[in-house]
Amino acid sequence: MERVKLHSLAQDSCRIYFWRTSGKKTYALDFVEIQDGRMQAFECKLSAGEKAKPGPDFAAAYPDCPVRVVSPATLLKVWLEAENASGPV
Repeated sequence: MERVKLHSLAQDSCRIYFWRTSGKKTYALDFVEIQDGRMQAFECKLSAGEKAKPGPDFAAAYPDCPVRVVSPATLLKVWLEAENASGPV
């Protein structure tokens, strides 16, 4: 929800999606954001040490899209990076 709040306050027209594959083995990403032609993905985890597992289909379809793990320990850092990139919110 913090990412949704960030983009709402900034009024930056960021589009937010959820990624999930179908089939026996499913993969998912919590947020895929597209803004100004740039795409980035986020996976929310409780531990900062966990890794995102978007699966081979996401990596093949979007090889240049960074995937970041966001946890309670890293949330503020990710928020401040976004704020510094787009100006004050």
